Amino acid sequence: MENIPSLYNYLEKYSIFYLSKYIVTKKKFENILNRKIHRDLLNKKLNYSHTTESKKIIDKLVKKFIDLDIINEERQIAVRIESLILKGCSIKKIFYTLLKDSFSKELINNEIEKIKKKENFEFILIHNFCVKKKLMSNNNTFQFDDENEYNKVLRKLIREGFDINLCKKFVNQTAEIKKIDI
Repeated sequence: MENIPSLYNYLEKYSIFYLSKYIVTKKKFENILNRKIHRDLLNKKLNYSHTTESKKIIDKLVKKFIDLDIINEERQIAVRIESLILKGCSIKKIFYTLLKDSFSKELINNEIEKIKKKENFEFILIHNFCVKKKLMSNNNTFQFDDENEYNKVLRKLIREGFDINLCKKFVNQTAEIKKIDI
């Protein structure tokens, strides 16, 4: 067992190392520090008495890094949402991705309500998805030779989490109809 004189200094050094590489939320940061303590306990770097005081130390460290503005969830969620919009994710997928990233539901709902207020926001998401997946031609239109291709595109959009009526409306507005009437 290693001799660790101060658990606070030990966890602070690890926190600085970790936060220099990754951007995390408050909840995710707490989980990472708890896993570090558990892993070091199993590797016999720490003894059991260190684990009892670790909860207080983790709370102090989280508060310290929030006060230093290193952990800023509002800024992080805005950047993450912008990234997901550029990828063409649906509102549902954005919501569940942010939940997986350990953001609070209240914060997620507030940010999603802000972006829903934009005009034609759903169409922008569908367009970004179609461009990323190369479902559209170079001039940003759909070209269907038969009804099967039309249905295939609709199924892909619906599987991604978009509303069926919005998908049909978007595809019909941007389709170049060659042989069939859709």
